[in-house]
Amino acid sequence: MSAEFCVWFNKITRDDVQSAGGKGANLGDLVQAGLPVPPGFVITSSAYRYLIEASGLVDQIKKKLRGLDRNSNEKLQDSSSQIRKLFIGIAMPDDLEHS
Repeated sequence: MSAEFCVWFNKITRDDVQSAGGKGANLGDLVQAGLPVPPGFVITSSAYRYLIEASGLVDQIKKKLRGLDRNSNEKLQDSSSQIRKLFIGIAMPDDLEHS
């Protein structure tokens, strides 16, 4: 799979886990096997990376993760919440929105 941003289930397989995620790749395999799966698509990891780079979130996310105690569930949840808030209200690049 190339650096596509949006890919239909019938175009992916388990070999695309890195780009499509586990659930998306498994749904692709089910479609490839001819099983009844509602039409659908995945937003790829390339789209996510493009969005955080184009919106300037990369450094902000890294800052929130720097020095994070991965053994503290409370701190993990707090950092996760803070990172989710970074995405609220960011503008989606036109080329990503129309891909």
